[in-house]
Amino acid sequence: MPQRWTELVRHTLTTLRPQVQATRMVREYVEDWYAPAARAAARIGGDGFRPARELAAYRTRLNAAWTRVTVTGVDASGLPDSPEVGAPMTVRASVQLGGLRPEDVTVEAVVGRVGETDDLADSVTVAMEHVGEADGMGERFESMVKLPHAGLIGYTVRVLPAHPLLASSAELGKVVLAG
Repeated sequence: MPQRWTELVRHTLTTLRPQVQATRMVREYVEDWYAPAARAAARIGGDGFRPARELAAYRTRLNAAWTRVTVTGVDASGLPDSPEVGAPMTVRASVQLGGLRPEDVTVEAVVGRVGETDDLADSVTVAMEHVGEADGMGERFESMVKLPHAGLIGYTVRVLPAHPLLASSAELGKVVLAG
C-alpha cells in the first residue's frame, strides 16, 4: 500500500467519520429500498399468487405500450417575473399513454434551478393529477408546485410506471421525459 494514500484514507476517516457513517447508509438502504421490496414480495405471494399474475399482466401491457408513451405538451402558468421561494406555479402536461390508463402511470413535474447546460439542479418532484382528456392529444395532468428556489427556474415532466404491487416507480427501469 502506498504510504501517502494510506495517510489520506486515515485522515478522511478521522475527520469525516461523524458525517459519513456506514450505519446511516445501511439504514437508508433498508428503509428506502429493501423493506419496500420485501413488502412487495410478500404481497405478490398471497392468495395463490393471484397478485403475482396481476402484476405480470400489468407488466405485459406496460411493455407493449411503453414505446408509444410520450409527453406531447408541457406548460406552466403563475410564474412571477421574479420567482420567489414558495410562489405557486401550475405545471400542465399532455401525455399520450399508448393504450395505458392514467392509473397505470405516475406523471411528475420536476422543478429546479437551471444549470449552465440547461440541466435541473436542486430539483423537487411533485406528482401530477389526472384532470381529463387533452383534446385529442392524450390525457391532461397538472400540479401546483411551490417554487423551491428563487431566481432562474426550469421544469420538465416525466412519466413512470405505477402499480400498487411495485416496490418503487423506478423498479422497472422505465421513464419517459418531456422532449
